[in-house]
Amino acid sequence: MSDADEDLKQGFLAEARELIERASEALLSLERTPGDPALVAALFRAVHTLKGNSGLFDIGPLTRVVHAGEDVLDRVRAGEIALTGDMADALLDALDQVTEWLEVFEEADGLPADAGRTGAGLAERLSAFRPDAAAAPTAAPPPPVDGLPAEWLSDLPAPERAEAEVVLGEGRALVAIDYVPDEDCFFRGDDPLRTVLALPGRVWLSVTATEPLEPGVAFDPFRCTLRFRVLSRAPRAELEDKLAYVVSQTSTYEIPAKATAAPPDDSVLHDLLSAQAEALAAEVAPETFAGRLGAVARVLEALLPAAGLDAMADRIAPAKAQSVETHSTAAMADLVADALDELERRTAVPDPAPAAPENTAPETTAPVARSGSPAPRAKSVFKVDQSRIDMLMKLAGELIVAKNALPYLAERAEEEYGSRKMAREIKAQYEVFNRIVDELQSAVMQVRMVPLGSVFERFRRLVRDLSRQLNKPIRLEIEGGETEADKNVVESLADPLVHLIRNAMDHGIEAADARAASGKPAEGLVRLSARLSEDQVVIEIADDGKGIDIARVREKAVERGLLSAEAAATLPEADAMRLILQPGFSTAAEVSDLSGRGVGMDVVASMVERAGGTVSLSSEAGKGTTVAIRLPLSMAVRRVMMVEVADACYGAPLESVQETIRIPRADVHMHMGNPQIVLRDRLVPLFDMRKALRLPPPDSAPEELSVLVVTVGGEAVGLIVDDFRAGAEVIPHPLEGPLAGLGWVSGAALLGDGSILLLLDLEEVLKCRS
Repeated sequence: MSDADEDLKQGFLAEARELIERASEALLSLERTPGDPALVAALFRAVHTLKGNSGLFDIGPLTRVVHAGEDVLDRVRAGEIALTGDMADALLDALDQVTEWLEVFEEADGLPADAGRTGAGLAERLSAFRPDAAAAPTAAPPPPVDGLPAEWLSDLPAPERAEAEVVLGEGRALVAIDYVPDEDCFFRGDDPLRTVLALPGRVWLSVTATEPLEPGVAFDPFRCTLRFRVLSRAPRAELEDKLAYVVSQTSTYEIPAKATAAPPDDSVLHDLLSAQAEALAAEVAPETFAGRLGAVARVLEALLPAAGLDAMADRIAPAKAQSVETHSTAAMADLVADALDELERRTAVPDPAPAAPENTAPETTAPVARSGSPAPRAKSVFKVDQSRIDMLMKLAGELIVAKNALPYLAERAEEEYGSRKMAREIKAQYEVFNRIVDELQSAVMQVRMVPLGSVFERFRRLVRDLSRQLNKPIRLEIEGGETEADKNVVESLADPLVHLIRNAMDHGIEAADARAASGKPAEGLVRLSARLSEDQVVIEIADDGKGIDIARVREKAVERGLLSAEAAATLPEADAMRLILQPGFSTAAEVSDLSGRGVGMDVVASMVERAGGTVSLSSEAGKGTTVAIRLPLSMAVRRVMMVEVADACYGAPLESVQETIRIPRADVHMHMGNPQIVLRDRLVPLFDMRKALRLPPPDSAPEELSVLVVTVGGEAVGLIVDDFRAGAEVIPHPLEGPLAGLGWVSGAALLGDGSILLLLDLEEVLKCRS
C-alpha cells in the first residue's frame, strides 16, 4: 500500500471510529427520548457517512451491514417504523461488529474470512425490522433466464451485439442487472447513475422511466423514477460487490450464451436531455448558478456516451469551463440542442421540446460575495496526528529544562566569576524566557486538552447493557462533561471507571423490589461527575444504593488476619473503608461474573496512583457510595517540591505537599514507639527519609528537623529530610534497566544544571520504612 493509500486508510479509520461513537451516543439517547427527530437525524447521518466512506475500500461485508442499518434508520426517520429495544440491540451489535472489523482492517488491510457470513447474518437481522420485510422474499435464488422481461431478449445494436457475441461465443455468461433505485435515494446521498457507470465490463446500458416524466416545472428533480438495466461481462461476484450499497434495490442473474438484450430507449434519453434544457432556461439565483451548471454537466457526461453521442461528449469539458468563466449557459445550451437534434434524426420523436435558444439563457452575474463584502469564513477544525502533538510537548519540555538552567548560570556568574551585573542580566533574560516558555507550554497543553465527556459518554452503553443483564432499571447521569484534562490523563481513566461503574451497578444498587421496600425509586442512579480543583481534576462516581457495610468490612478484615478483633473495633471508619482497596478484599456474599464491591478496587487504586492520582471513598448506609479520583491535569509536565537527603536531591509531587516546617527535636513525641508531632491540634506521624531509603544517618544529629508534610492515602504524614530546595516544573521519564525495579521511584527528570532528579512515589516510600 502506498503512502497516500495508507494516509487515506488511517483517515478513514479515525473518522469511522468517531462516527461509530457518535452513532452509539445518539442511539442510547434515543432510548431515553424516543422519537426525537434531531437524534434520529444525527444517528442516520453518522451511519450514512460511515457507509459512504467505507466504499473507498475493499470491505464489502462491512459496507453491507452499515447499509442495512442505514436502510432501517431511514424508515425510522420517515416515521414508517418506531425504534424499539430489540432494534437498538441489533444496531448496537452491528456497530460493535464494525468496530471489530475496523481493528482487523487496520492490521491486515482486509476483513476476516468469515466476514461475509457474519455480515449477511447481521444485515438480515436488521432488514427484518423493515415494514416490508414480511412481504419481501427471503434468500430467493436468482430467477431463471426465462423469467427475464421480454425486451431484454431482443436484438442489441450492432456494436453491442458484436461485443456480446464475442463474450458468449467464448463460453462466458453475461450478467444481467436490474436496478430500480428508491424514490428518495437522493436524500441519502446516493447517485444511481454514477453507481451504474462504475460497473465494470459494461456491454449494454438501458435507462427507462418507471412512470411518465412530468414536463416543465412539474418535473420533480428530487424524486428518482428511473430504472437501469445493464449487461456486463464482469464476474457476478465483482458486480455484486460494486452494488453493495444498493443490494436491496437490485437483481442480478446470469444469461447463458446466445441470450440477447434490447437496444437502449432513445425516447427516454430525449426526455432527459429536454429536462436539462429546461433546467438551463429556468431562472436561477446567482448564488446557485454554479451548482445548477455543474449538475447539468454531470448529467450530460453520463447521458451522451450512453446515447452513442461520444463526439458531443468530448465537448462537455470546454463548454463547462467556458460557462464557468463567462457565467453564461450559452455553450452548454448549444450542446444540449445539438444532442436533441441528433436524437430527433435518429429516433424521429414527434414534436420534440425545443432547446433553449442562446438569447433565452439567463445571464447571471458573479456571486454576491464578489461585488459586496466577503462572506465570513466558518470556523475550521484542523485534525493533527497525536504523535505530532506529543513531539511538540516533548520540545516544550526540553525548553523547560533549558529555561531552568538559567538560574544556575546566574548563580555561577555571581559566585564563581564575581559578576553581579552579568547575573542580573541573566536573571532578566530568564524572566523573558520563562514567560515565553510558559505561554508555549500552555498553548500546547490546550491542544492536548480534551473534555472528559468524551470518556463519560462511552459508559451510557455500559450502563444500558448491564442494566438489562442485571434486570435492574438504572439511570446514568453525567455532570461536568465539559471539564477538560490532558488526553493521556483522560485515556488513563477508562479502565478504572469501568471497574467502579460495574461495582456500583452489580453490588451497590439494590434490585427494584428491595429498593421499593426501603422507600427508594425503583430506578437506581449512577452519577458520574467531574470538576477542576486547583491543578487537579476530580472525578466522582456516586450511586444511590445500599452503601458499604462498615461492620462487614471490619469482620472481613479480622477473618483475613489483617487486624485483630480489638484493633478492628477501634479502627476509624475512614480507615476501615479504605480496607476495600486491599488486593482481593471483598465483602460480597457471592462472586458474580461482573464484579463484587471491592473486587478490582486495588487495581483501580494502583492505576490511578500510577497516573499520579489518589482514590478516596465515602459511604452512608442505605444512601449510597461515592468514590472520588483526583488526577493531575497533565501527565506530561509535573510540578515537584525538591528536598535534599544525604547530599542527593529528590522530588515529591507538589499536589501531595501540604507544607514545609522546621521544628525543634525536643518537640518530637514518641507514641507506641513511633515519633509524632502535634501540628495544629492533630497528631502527625514522622518518618525518617534516610531510614526509609536505607541511607546512613547524618554524622551529627541536628537540633532542628526539616519536615515535609505530605498527604498519603488521605492522611497527613511528616517526612524528615535534610533540607528543602525550590519547587520546579519537570518532565518525568520512566526508569529503565536495574533502576526500573525501585518501587519507591516513580520516574526521573533532568534538571537545569544537568543533574538527575529522582521522583518519589510517596506511598511506596512509606512501605520501605524500617
